[in-house]
Amino acid sequence: MFWNVFRMEMAKIFERKVFWIELSLLALVFILLNAFGYLDLALAKETQDMPVYTWPGALEMVLGIVINMGGILMIVLVGLVAAQEYSWRTMQLWLSHGVSRKLLIGVKALTLLIPVICTILAAVLLGGSLSALLSWLVQGTADVQSVDFGQLIFWCVTTAYTLLPYLALTFLVAIVSRSALVAVSLGLIYILVVEPLLHAIASVVKGTFAQVVLYLPASLGQVLLTPFFSPVDNVGSTATSATLVSPALAAGCIGLYTLLLCVIAFWSFSRQNMTN
Repeated sequence: MFWNVFRMEMAKIFERKVFWIELSLLALVFILLNAFGYLDLALAKETQDMPVYTWPGALEMVLGIVINMGGILMIVLVGLVAAQEYSWRTMQLWLSHGVSRKLLIGVKALTLLIPVICTILAAVLLGGSLSALLSWLVQGTADVQSVDFGQLIFWCVTTAYTLLPYLALTFLVAIVSRSALVAVSLGLIYILVVEPLLHAIASVVKGTFAQVVLYLPASLGQVLLTPFFSPVDNVGSTATSATLVSPALAAGCIGLYTLLLCVIAFWSFSRQNMTN
């Protein structure tokens, strides 16, 4: 039963237009950036920008784009996929065929992780390939030897992991509200407004409030992702988050947040009236 439900849920996700639209948006961003980079380097002869657009430095730009855009796009995807199941009544259909609620909600949560990982990998592959092509066009070669591909793969996994609390929050709101608009809106408000605002207040107030802010998902994710970037890329980051919170503690807190939100979502779904 598990594999039948899992297979059909995966097929539904990859057949949705929103997944391919989001990949297309990322592809367009990378194409435009590399086109601008070519104009900047080959035509304008701005050689001081060479490390930004060519390997291996260009990979940091690629990773930064994935971090900034990935969370937003994945919140939209999770909110739409999870909430639209109610309006399409596919939840009720599965339950009427004898699928238990625990199995159904568990498979839903699991299948939503797959497009997240696929999007990150596809974005890194496309962005890295385009920047490698730009390096070859401008320099005649791409410095492949200086790239640690093992670390790059580990970064992709780490990025997906840091996004889990946001996705779990959106998933919970989608289950409770049964509305894609509410789920996506609240998820985006939190990641784009609430956390930045709290960090801005913490930079002024400091003290205990600033200590608490260090344990927000954004600060914890920064602790895990900072080692992948050169110091110059972290000038505007909160240095105290990296010094006061260890990577192990940051990873543990992210996992705890995700687990707590998923448990609440599972509990809410188990008590829902699916007849209306």
